[in-house]
Formats: sequence, structure tokens, C-alpha cells
Amino acid sequence: MRILFVNPPVGFGYYSMGLSRPPLGLAYMAALLPEHHVEIIDFNIEKKNWKRFPFAGFDIVGVSADTARYSTSIKIARLAKAAGATVVMGGPHVSFFDEDALLGGAADYIIRNEGEYSFRSLVRYLSHEIPIEKVGGLSYVANGAVVRTPNEAFITDLDSLPFPARELLPLRSYKERIDGRPMTTIITSRGCPFNCNFCSSSQFSGVRWRPRSVDSLLEEIDLVYNKYDYKAINFIDDNFTLNPDRAAKISERMIAGGYDLYWEAMSHVETVVKNPAWSR
Repeated sequence: MRILFVNPPVGFGYYSMGLSRPPLGLAYMAALLPEHHVEIIDFNIEKKNWKRFPFAGFDIVGVSADTARYSTSIKIARLAKAAGATVVMGGPHVSFFDEDALLGGAADYIIRNEGEYSFRSLVRYLSHEIPIEKVGGLSYVANGAVVRTPNEAFITDLDSLPFPARELLPLRSYKERIDGRPMTTIITSRGCPFNCNFCSSSQFSGVRWRPRSVDSLLEEIDLVYNKYDYKAINFIDDNFTLNPDRAAKISERMIAGGYDLYWEAMSHVETVVKNPAWSR
């Protein structure tokens, strides 16, 4: 099958300040589909007009949909569907509010929460390999009503996932930097136990913190450092320092490996001030 993943344009926020980051979620899903022809289009970066994009060349079009971009995501989905593609939407907004996109006819399917295994199973269903009931975390319309299969379990062994398919992205078109160095992103864990009422992360990714092994992370660091020549990394976990000993071990391994790296990460104040080794 020919599959296209779409990162819709934002037009404000970080992007309006010239900052941009590759859509690693889409690249992770692409990496799980090596037997198919997969492309990723990031309309925040590539000089292409989504209103005139040739969606007709694809069997499946997957569209990201967070709240800030929802209205544009819907318009893109309608264009792709009008071009004859099967349209799948995913992301925080449609995970929590799936009815509008489905009953309004913009999307054929919605993948809720983490998308890697659900999307791969959906492709298998569309390839007539498995029944639709085997696709977890799926919402669709049958007989005029929204049907939801049971949620796909959160991925506990993140090391089992292949690294994101960065080769499908125009990496050097992303302009974010750390102290002048071109920066790229890596995800080292998923989930957040704090469940803050202003953040959707704990609902979307779960309250169980799921870290990758330090060995797996260092392998990916080595890849972006040597293959893609990045000397600056942003670890975009919700809370990189939730386990302070792990954060320290990662730092020590980067130093021992001789990497000339600048890096930054998000933290939670309690993981710093309540750690005796860091709060002196």
C-alpha cells in the first residue's frame, strides 16, 4: 500500500518564532511499516500547499490532529478523502473527541492514544489480513453510530520499537538550535504520573512512566550524532528526570562516550528539589 502521514501546519506558537521539530510520532509509525511505501509530509516545513497536494496518489492518508490544528486537520482530511484515499486521523484531540470527525464524514477511522501498533493493525485489516475487531484503539462508524474497539495497551517495552524513520523527514529544514547548534529530538520515555489538570499527557500516554533502557537510548544518540551529524539534542519526554539516577546515568554515558553534545530536557520541579544529590 501507499501510505502518507500528514503533519498539518500550525502557523503560530513556536513555529511563528522560527522554531520547529520533526514529528517523531509519525516517524515511529512509519518505521513499523517497512513492507509498504510510506511518505511523511510536514506542511510546517515543506514548501507545498496542502490545498493542492496530490492526495490521490495514496491508498491511506493519516492526519495528525491536536486541538490547535484541528480545523486545518479536518480540511486536509476532507481533501484526502475526496481524492479517494482512506483517511485515518490520530492525535490528542480526536482521541478524546472522535465523533465530530467521524460522523461529519472527514475521517474513515480514528486511532486513539498511542498509534504505532493500532495503525499497523489497521493497515493489516485494510489489507484483508485480520478482522477489524483485532484493531485496538480504533473508532469508526457502523450503521450510523460510532464504534470503539477496546483501547490498545500502552507499549511497556519501548526498546521493542524501531527507531523513528528519520530518513523520511527533511531533517535539516528544522531550524531549532541550542546555542547555535542545529538541534534534533529524541524520546526516552512515555507517560507521566503527575496527571496535572492543565495537561493531556497523562490521559493520552498514561500515568505509568515507561522509560527506554539507557543502552537503547545511547544507541539512538550515537545514530543522530554520527549518521545525521547532530551535536545538540532535545529530549522531549514529559519528565526526563522522573528517575534521577537514570538521568544521571544517561549523562555519565554521554560523557564516557566522548560525545560533544549540548542537550536539554523537560523536568518536574519535585524530581529535582526532592533529590538529595541535586538539591544541595
